[in-house]
Amino acid sequence: MMEYKPIRGNASIYMLLIAILSNLFIAILLKLVNSYLVYSIMIVALVLIDLYYLYYLVMDFTLRYSLADDDHLIVNCFWKLKKVDIDLKEVRGFMCTSSNIHGIKLSGIGNDKFAYGRNIIDKIGTTYMFVSSSKDVIYLKTGDICYAISSAGNENIRAELKKCSVTEGIEEFVETANAELHKDKKFFIPFIVVSLLIVVMILNPFILYLRNRLPGLMPLTFDTSFLPLQEGTGKQFAFKQMTYGVLNMIILFCMYYASYFCAKYDRKTAYRYIYISLVIVLVFLFLQIRILTTFI
Repeated sequence: MMEYKPIRGNASIYMLLIAILSNLFIAILLKLVNSYLVYSIMIVALVLIDLYYLYYLVMDFTLRYSLADDDHLIVNCFWKLKKVDIDLKEVRGFMCTSSNIHGIKLSGIGNDKFAYGRNIIDKIGTTYMFVSSSKDVIYLKTGDICYAISSAGNENIRAELKKCSVTEGIEEFVETANAELHKDKKFFIPFIVVSLLIVVMILNPFILYLRNRLPGLMPLTFDTSFLPLQEGTGKQFAFKQMTYGVLNMIILFCMYYASYFCAKYDRKTAYRYIYISLVIVLVFLFLQIRILTTFI
């Protein structure tokens, strides 16, 4: 088995720079905001952003390509904990480019010089990108998805593809019809969970108000230390919390339609939008529960 390193470009510098700028921007906003809700959302966003960039930075540093004796191309990263096995005999066609990457990013990170994650590449379709540099890229078309690599051993990989009688050239991608995500349990179950959490968020304060379980005065807004800034009646509190529930409902529908759009190209990416909605509703629900347990 021959192992090859990726062609080095500016991927790590780009990601590190964007991560630093994102952290500085959010840090400045955290100094300016005086709302516990906004502060909590921004803290969660900061943690997720840092984990996101850390994930792809580690991927970039640990990315390796291996050409096995049984005509398998193995892309591995995270010290070989994550592997993508490509059987070269099942590759329907390949294409080599040295120009900038032109496509729409579905997930991951990148620009026109490098790309990690899943992209919609012009005339090729959904592509799982492991491209550290656009200087020498090989696109490998299989039955389900296309893969893209930028290995220092691309010459040897091209030679192996020709030995496996893989023709150079990829048929132009034809867009498929909308996927029926409502029949997919991986999508449907988290969608139902988010919907139920939103219903709980809306009905919980309303039921408490109808049963006269809310105090005469309830805090409506908080500073970053969770100290009340504005107080109102129980009715005003219930209405405000119900408004947050409606806001989350709108976010859920936006994520729902974004998932349907992405499912035409990549079903795995479509699932992530529902989990974004799940994270947001959990932040709002946590705040509501903390208010109720503290002030009732």
